[in-house]
Amino acid sequence: MDYSKKEVEGLLHRKFSVNTSEYFFTENNECIKPNWHEKFEFILIDSGALTITLNTKIVRAEAGTLIVVAANVLHSADCNICDCRCKIISFDINTVLDDTIYEQSLRNNLLNHSVIINDIITDSKAVSYFNDLYNVCGKKLLSQPILEKGYACIFFSYLIENFSQKNSFFQTANSKFDNVLEYIYQNYTKSITTKQIAQRFSYNKSYFCRKFQKITNLTPTEFILTLRIEHSQKLMTNSSLSLNDIAQQSGFSSYPYFSLKFKETVGFSPAEWRNTFFKKNNIET
Repeated sequence: MDYSKKEVEGLLHRKFSVNTSEYFFTENNECIKPNWHEKFEFILIDSGALTITLNTKIVRAEAGTLIVVAANVLHSADCNICDCRCKIISFDINTVLDDTIYEQSLRNNLLNHSVIINDIITDSKAVSYFNDLYNVCGKKLLSQPILEKGYACIFFSYLIENFSQKNSFFQTANSKFDNVLEYIYQNYTKSITTKQIAQRFSYNKSYFCRKFQKITNLTPTEFILTLRIEHSQKLMTNSSLSLNDIAQQSGFSSYPYFSLKFKETVGFSPAEWRNTFFKKNNIET
């Protein structure tokens, strides 16, 4: 294999890292040997062309094409006809997405391929966002970690919003479970239990709990608790309601129980968290 390589690794900050590489491949060579990894990889063809194999799918990508290699996809590339120059970005989506219930759900859908991003993209705006992220990496600025994560989020969210689709197999297989999640989203501030939800959707409780945790990585109780805690935080920051009222409106049976679970989850009591937020933002209570 005959190629020149320039590689820059983004700063590592709190487990966040964007890796960038630039390659020049010569004709009639195996450019990228078969491999797979847990990161998402994005390849932009600057000049020439590459023949890309993604699992069993083979595509030819020419200059201006962005190739998306999802996590855990076996991939390789060859230069069969002409030389090729390309840039590569890779990052772990576990470090781009946070730990809110919505981001956990998106992460799971992307990693288990129930939501897939098109593997070949020729959109000029997507290419522009790719170049913005690529160019900001490796600058070693004081704000470098923020810049890298910010540009990565803009780039990745654009791809998801404009070039993603639900895998039809998962959509069909989980259509009933989608209804379960929708029911929880609409009723988590009310008095609902795992047993009630399982019965409503004709599940055996034990099977329901196993299935729920497999899909969301949380038990039904943990899922509902997370939604209630997030809702209480929104009420604390956007209203003048008392903590007692916030507990009730967030689905907790009593303020002492709310306070206990809030502190276990967030690390502060509700009163401490609310005061810290208002002081941090210079808001009078």
